[in-house]
Amino acid sequence: MSTVRARVWRFTIEKRKGDAEAVQAVEIGQGPLPVSLAVMVNINALACDLRKTVDQRVRDYEISLLLSYIIGG
Repeated sequence: MSTVRARVWRFTIEKRKGDAEAVQAVEIGQGPLPVSLAVMVNINALACDLRKTVDQRVRDYEISLLLSYIIGG
């Protein structure tokens, strides 16, 4: 299993004068997070389909994207 350096954020919406709103992001933690690359590819491939079925084209795209990060290209 691989690890990634993860950062955890807390987002809040701040109301301002009138109807204006502003998003405030505060980092609340960071550290190594164990990640299964195979599971990550499947989760990303499922994320774009409401039926929760894996489209082979999407999975192939996710794998090529992941490989581009691994080989630095």
